[in-house]
Amino acid sequence: MLTKHSSCVVKPQPPERQDATPNMNNTDKEIELLKKEIKRLGEKSADGQPGIAIVKFGKLVRDDKASNIFEALNGTLRSAKRKGVIHFEGQMLLQGAHDDVDIVLLQDE
Repeated sequence: MLTKHSSCVVKPQPPERQDATPNMNNTDKEIELLKKEIKRLGEKSADGQPGIAIVKFGKLVRDDKASNIFEALNGTLRSAKRKGVIHFEGQMLLQGAHDDVDIVLLQDE
């Protein structure tokens, strides 16, 4: 029991997040998942072509597993492009209009 003369007060600590991974935020986690999905759905780059794997946007966006993983696929694609992990033509891809656009996986690390 604490009295007004007690000098030791223990403050409750916030619970640690179970899903917290050091040095990896949600965007980085989504990019890691994106890399796996591109490799799963795509084809290996041919000799002389840049990248590790290539997948059409339409194939990625219509895949059941991928659509269940990504809440905001376009946001993940844009973040991955900004970090140099993938490449695609244009700024944003829209289902239907850009189904034939190649998404090229440039980094696998």
